Amino acid sequence: MAEDATPENKAVYEHYKSMLMAASRGELTSFILPLIMDGEGNEMFKFDIKSVTGNKTYDINTIIGRYANEILTSLFADFLTLGSEGGGSYSLAESKVSIVEMAIQAKLDELQDQINHDLVKQLFELNGWDTDVMPEIRYGQITKPSLDEVSKWVQRVSATGNLPKNRETLNWILSTADIPYRIPKSMSEEEIKDMLSDDTSRSGDGMTSGLGSGVGDVTGGEGDSSVGNVENA
Repeated sequence: MAEDATPENKAVYEHYKSMLMAASRGELTSFILPLIMDGEGNEMFKFDIKSVTGNKTYDINTIIGRYANEILTSLFADFLTLGSEGGGSYSLAESKVSIVEMAIQAKLDELQDQINHDLVKQLFELNGWDTDVMPEIRYGQITKPSLDEVSKWVQRVSATGNLPKNRETLNWILSTADIPYRIPKSMSEEEIKDMLSDDTSRSGDGMTSGLGSGVGDVTGGEGDSSVGNVENA
């Protein structure tokens, strides 16, 4: 280490420095050191493992969580983490899911346009078919409405007398609820009416006179206006 050291001693010093750097990177797992004593009987070569101390600490979990959340956000899938850290709400999750549905629909629209305007036309031309009339590829429904939403809609439309009670409408309601039974075409309208039970809900009575609380002359100034009523959201 001295300035006037011999080239051999400087080479040994540089070699030991390279060994220490390799050990700090985990590339070296052991040392072979000569046992040489000075004039006072002290070891001239000795290696000890020292711990690194400092004031800086890093929360690795927070760092990983941040990057994971950014990845999910870029994929419009950050709603998957709602509630995992004690935060989030149903309305927030619902709006985020709607954004995901919009992103999926935009991507499906892009694929659909490419298939219909490029792939289908090429397929017809390669087979020598007439391209004046060509089929179009359409994707299906992205999400299925919940039974709670469908039942509310059916109840409200039925309460105002705007939902026809015919075979097609009833079969659609049955299929939405995944009920296997279907009204056969051989059944007449009178038989369908006899099969159906009388309406037990009076939710539409308020439509004929007043609002809000049902039958009466309420003008809308009363009723349940609390935030706990989901219909006020």
